[in-house]
Amino acid sequence: MDIAKIQTLIAQGKVVSITDIDPTQSFVQIGIYQPDNRKIGSANSSYPSFVIPLSELGGGGGGAPTGPAGGNLNGFYPNPGVTWLSGTSVYNSLYYPLTNPANFISGTPLAVTTALGYTPEDVANKSTDVNLSANSDTLYPSQKAVKTYIDSSVTGVLDDRGNWDASGNVFPSTGGSGLGGAILKGDLWFVSVPGILGITPVVIGDNFRALIDNPINPTDWNILNSGLGYIPQDIAEKDQPNGYAGLDANSKIALSQIPFIPPRSFSTTTISTYAIDVALRDAVSITALATTITFSITGTPVDFQKLTIRIKDNGTAKGITWPVNFINRGAVLPATTIGGKMVNVGVIYNTALLTWDCVAVSQEV
Repeated sequence: MDIAKIQTLIAQGKVVSITDIDPTQSFVQIGIYQPDNRKIGSANSSYPSFVIPLSELGGGGGGAPTGPAGGNLNGFYPNPGVTWLSGTSVYNSLYYPLTNPANFISGTPLAVTTALGYTPEDVANKSTDVNLSANSDTLYPSQKAVKTYIDSSVTGVLDDRGNWDASGNVFPSTGGSGLGGAILKGDLWFVSVPGILGITPVVIGDNFRALIDNPINPTDWNILNSGLGYIPQDIAEKDQPNGYAGLDANSKIALSQIPFIPPRSFSTTTISTYAIDVALRDAVSITALATTITFSITGTPVDFQKLTIRIKDNGTAKGITWPVNFINRGAVLPATTIGGKMVNVGVIYNTALLTWDCVAVSQEV
């Protein structure tokens, strides 16, 4: 039996039997090798890490065997040092008898441990499958496979890009989630200012998203009209100046909320003719009439529209000519002023008769 076979048996964790030893040999050297082909405990591949005396492999009988330098091997197991007749010394050699006392030779295969400090992955398990379809706890993906998988997974996912002022009536052309602001599928905006996108009116609260990368046409977008449909009024402005009126217990606008509307008046000192535009005027005041005066009406009046005319001359009575459709209706239209006195004339428009009915005349006394 040669040394190589014994080394193989030891490396496999098997106990060497006497039949594996050639009794003609003086001793047997068994080396257990590391992955770099050096024997364990040895600085080089030629120095033996284990020396097994033939006498101990034979059970301790038959006398001392002859050593490699022609001397005798002294001692039995264990023997940390051996003195040869030639004067040489061997240190840290271990001697194992064939019977393997106290299980010094383990039946378990030897585990090889390197100095990495961790258990390395088997490069054979590296996967470049960009779909990670094996769903394995043994395989590990490459960096590119992970990136490709994630990039494909997030494509089309909604990405909130903030508010959009739609008053310009156009969709966004930049500001997306892509490189350099490119718009990608799933980019989403919320309308902050009403407008028209494509042909669709949008209001505050509506949102729209890109259906494809780099959208160009209105059909490349999806619009969700989820807004109120109107611009809401701040409730804090209820019943406040420049705000809006609330309703009272009778579902009516409270009188306190009804603003005073001053009459739309025209005033001058004297004038000989004056066309009253009833679309713009509710009252006319002449404070020092120095000549006769002729009135006419322009504009389109409404039923029950009121008109008040106040005249005072410059101290001398002056003649007054009224429009032809000014009719005495409960009061008589004055034909002249009274010198130095003020006169007030009130008329109401009658849609049925197309006349201005004189219903009141007051003369300063």
